[in-house]
Amino acid sequence: MEELQRQAQEAIDASQAALNSAAEIQKKLDSAEALPDPVDTTALRTKIAAAQATNTHVRDAQRRAAHLAKAEESEKRSAELTAAMEKRNEEKRAAVAAANLPIPGLSLGEGEALLNELPLSQASTREQLRTGVAIVAALRPKLRVALVREGSLLDDDGLMELAGIAAEHDLQVWVERVDTSGEVGFVIEDGQLAHSPADEEPTADEAA
Repeated sequence: MEELQRQAQEAIDASQAALNSAAEIQKKLDSAEALPDPVDTTALRTKIAAAQATNTHVRDAQRRAAHLAKAEESEKRSAELTAAMEKRNEEKRAAVAAANLPIPGLSLGEGEALLNELPLSQASTREQLRTGVAIVAALRPKLRVALVREGSLLDDDGLMELAGIAAEHDLQVWVERVDTSGEVGFVIEDGQLAHSPADEEPTADEAA
């Protein structure tokens, strides 16, 4: 009985200690300041997201404005260069026109002669010969002789035209041609006149 009474007393003491501890905790809770009400941050997050989107649009607009300014500057520079090139070409055309070139349609390009706006190297052999003889006549007014190589490429009409050019410029034209008859032209060997049809004795009919 005494043992049971002792155990019961211990249980009572433990319960009392627990009650005292709970009372102490409650006292502290009662004396603590009340916690603030929770704040709804949804509106704030929405404003932050809107501000970030606005900043992105502003940066995009700034980059676009910079690109447009650069493009306008490039277009302005291009227009200035185009105008300068056109002015230079106009000056070249005026200089060529004032040069009084010997062949109509003859002009000067970038380091090459042009005939009817095309490189002279693309012209036909007939046009090249005709142009070359006219240029020789203009460049060497005191030397009234011109040598035309590859004259075999000229047909009868080409030869007639060449003869007309020679007469027009008061020019003696020597034409290099292939001929097996021996009746036309002359032969030069070692810088000397070796043979010409005039060296042959005239026939009876020619003498007559």
